Amino acid sequence: MKKLLSLFTSLVFLLSLSSCATKVKDGNAENVKITKVDSEIYTDEEIEAAIDVTKEYFEKHFSDCTLTQMEYVGDEELDDYQGFKERSDADEVIVFVSSFDVGDDADESLGPDFCENWLWILVRNSGGEWKHEDHGY
Repeated sequence: MKKLLSLFTSLVFLLSLSSCATKVKDGNAENVKITKVDSEIYTDEEIEAAIDVTKEYFEKHFSDCTLTQMEYVGDEELDDYQGFKERSDADEVIVFVSSFDVGDDADESLGPDFCENWLWILVRNSGGEWKHEDHGY
């Protein structure tokens, strides 16, 4: 009987702890300002599709952060990122630079307040769906 009572007390204690946990806010990419950069490689629709993939990734993985600005790096800069195509066995790469605000409950590795010049690297195979490949400075 004592074991049963002890087990019940432990279970109640664990359940009370779990009710104290708060849900961390998802990332917010709703009102990001997109700076349009013309491309001879990608259409506006292709760039927008890559932006959408990036925003979805941000919202899912960057808790308590708000994406504020995003811009395609431009066709000339893509040569610096060709290794990502090879690494992921893809045909195309696209890169964005962004800024975002960092909330109090965000990942500690992001530093306080905000991040600037954060890169987003996406890849795809000839006209297929964009896939997040990497991000960071």
